Amino acid sequence: MRRIILFALSVVCCVTVYAQQFQQEFGSPRKNYVEMLATPDHGDSYYTLGQPATLRIYAREGGVPLNGVKVKYKVWPEMLLSKDADSTVFVGGEAVIRMGTMTQPGFLACQYEFMAGGKRQRDLVKVAYSPEDIRTFTPMPKDFNKFWQNVMREARKVDF
Repeated sequence: MRRIILFALSVVCCVTVYAQQFQQEFGSPRKNYVEMLATPDHGDSYYTLGQPATLRIYAREGGVPLNGVKVKYKVWPEMLLSKDADSTVFVGGEAVIRMGTMTQPGFLACQYEFMAGGKRQRDLVKVAYSPEDIRTFTPMPKDFNKFWQNVMREARKVDF
């Protein structure tokens, strides 16, 4: 009789341990995190004037690629806010936004947003069009270099 009780207790203990391991591996609900990555079609985000820019957004929710989720976006030259909005849809975890092009040096901005993971996901991406050719709006002050040399000379005198 003692052996039967001891055997029954050992079986119950083993079943309990295996049930806990099974629940940890398979019984947990799916994590609700969102992964997203936005990449322009040029890895360095530099474009020449007249060259079209395309932005690809990759997104997964809980490791599963998004499908059918609407992405709202606006594209505008930097410092000139756009009132025009457009949208596209995720297909197989990927949404493509055609940003257009620029005919003058500067930066083109794209702000997008979509709902995933129960929250609004959003980001701002900028690409550069011939940034080395951007001109300043004001002329260089005649005393610019002298002023900053004096500032640096005074900064060296300060003891921290």
